Amino acid sequence: MKGESISKLPIEDAKWDKKSRLKQWEEWRKKHPWITPPPSIAGLREGQGKTQNKSLPPSNVSPGQWACKVIGNCQPCPEDSLHFPYCQPYANRLPVSCAPLSSSTNSASPQSTEYIKGWQQCGKSVSQERWDYFEFTVFTAFIAVIGLIVFIRRQKILSERHYSVLNQRINS
Repeated sequence: MKGESISKLPIEDAKWDKKSRLKQWEEWRKKHPWITPPPSIAGLREGQGKTQNKSLPPSNVSPGQWACKVIGNCQPCPEDSLHFPYCQPYANRLPVSCAPLSSSTNSASPQSTEYIKGWQQCGKSVSQERWDYFEFTVFTAFIAVIGLIVFIRRQKILSERHYSVLNQRINS
C-alpha cells in the first residue's frame, strides 16, 4: 500500500491549488478504486493538509516522486473519518508528512522544502489491542466467577435437599 499509493500520485506539476488537486484526485480515484489515496491527498480531503505557503511552486517533480515520513503513532480514526480509505480496515490511521522530491540538485534547499501533512493506513494499534485483550480477560474472569458462584450455590442447595430426604428416611 505505502509504495503503491505514494508512487502513483495523480497530480500534474502545473496545477497546485487544492481544488484542482482534489478534482484530479477524484477523477483518478474513479479509474483506480483499489488503490489507497496518497497521504497528502487523503489529508487534504479531510481538511488536514497544511503547507508552509498557500501554493506549491512549480518544479521538476513528477507525480510519482514523493518522500513521506511518519510523524506520529498509529491512532484511531474519528467517527466522521471512517469512510476514508486510510481508515480501512482497522479504523486506525498514521500521520505522515510528505514532500515532493526534487530531480535537480540545485532547485530546492532543505530549508525551503514544502511539507504536506496527511494520513496513511496502519495496522492494529498495539496499545488498543492490549486494552481489548485486558477487557476480554477481565470480562471472561468475571463470567467464570459468576458461574462458579452459581455452581457452588446449586451444589449446596442440592446437598441440603439430599440430606433432608435422607434424614426423613432415617427418622420415619
